[in-house]
Amino acid sequence: MIHTHTVNYTNKLFKLEDQKNCVIIHTMRHPIDALLSPIYNWLKFNNGKHFFPRDLYFQKDLAINGLSNLSKMNKKIFVVLLEDLILNKKKVMKDFCKIFKIKYSDKLLNCTYFGKQWWGDQISGRWLGKKIISTKITKDKKIKYIFSKNDLNYFKHLTKNIRSEYFNEKDEKNPRKNIYIKFMPTKSEILTWKNTIKQKKIKHILTIPFYYLKRVLFLNSLFINKFNFPYSIGSQKF
Repeated sequence: MIHTHTVNYTNKLFKLEDQKNCVIIHTMRHPIDALLSPIYNWLKFNNGKHFFPRDLYFQKDLAINGLSNLSKMNKKIFVVLLEDLILNKKKVMKDFCKIFKIKYSDKLLNCTYFGKQWWGDQISGRWLGKKIISTKITKDKKIKYIFSKNDLNYFKHLTKNIRSEYFNEKDEKNPRKNIYIKFMPTKSEILTWKNTIKQKKIKHILTIPFYYLKRVLFLNSLFINKFNFPYSIGSQKF
């Protein structure tokens, strides 16, 4: 098993050595949460010293196009939904073992990292093993901090197929469209720009217009490819 960590690294791996007999296991979560969590946490972690326009674009592109980009590699792909791994982990792991012909054990239900219990991480501020949740900010407050109402509609529209396929979310048939939404800076972009200026990172400040234009030009319906959605392990919908 090789953990390539990002879609880009996965693509580079196959360019270096095109493995024929292999599969890709892609862990993902609800696309809105996949945007909300890293953007909020990285802006708060260490006073935002590690989060700039390039990083924001990476998170948006991953949530919107990550699975689509993987599908272009012509490999067998399986999806593991984080929500299922948390709420239905036994079902997911039994299905996983069945698919990959691995003997099932209840030990697979333990969340470990290099054989030791995983407690959390500094970025999220969640220390689960110690039964301490350091943040008292509710999800609704985080959403209001990161997204405007128009932003949510914009990102929901771009991820409607993913949400429909894996999360059974149906959007209204004829939603009201505002063509100006995709051309206006999103709230997360404004927050990231302010943070970049605050950090006085000249190199990153100069990238602000580049990644803004890149988002406007490429993160829209015209550039979202249609593909066959991979099987979600634990869904038992073959």
